[in-house]
Amino acid sequence: SASFSIDGILSTKKELSESIITSKSEESTKTHSNSLKHLLSTIFPPSLPRHWIEILRQDRYPRRVGHPYQNRTPPKRKKPRTSFNRQQIMELERRFHRQKYLASSERCDLAKDLDMTDSQVKTWFQNRRTKWRRQT
Repeated sequence: SASFSIDGILSTKKELSESIITSKSEESTKTHSNSLKHLLSTIFPPSLPRHWIEILRQDRYPRRVGHPYQNRTPPKRKKPRTSFNRQQIMELERRFHRQKYLASSERCDLAKDLDMTDSQVKTWFQNRRTKWRRQT
C-alpha cells in the first residue's frame, strides 16, 4: 500500500537509494570475465551468425610493429659547415663595417668577386648582423 505522507515518501526514497547503492556495489564486484561477456553480448547480439561475429572481432587495421618513425625515409644528411678563407672573411668584414645590409645586386656582385654563392653571402651577412646585435 502506497503512503502519500511525508514520512512515507521519504522512507520510500531512502529504501530506493539504498537498493540502488547495493545493486551498484554488487555490479562492481562482478568478475572481469563476466563483465567482458556482458559487453560482448551487447556488442554482438546472439542473433548474429557466428561467422559474422568472428569477422567483426578481427582487427580492422594491421597492428603497427616497431617505432612509428622507422618506416619513414631517412633524413637527408646535413650539409657540412662551409669554411671561408681569410681573404673572403676580410672582404666580408670590411664590407659589413661599411654597409650592414646589401641589395640583391650588391650581394650578387660580392659573391661573384669572392667566388661564393649568393646564398652564402646572404647567410654570412644575416649571421654577422645577429652577432653585431648581440655585441651592442
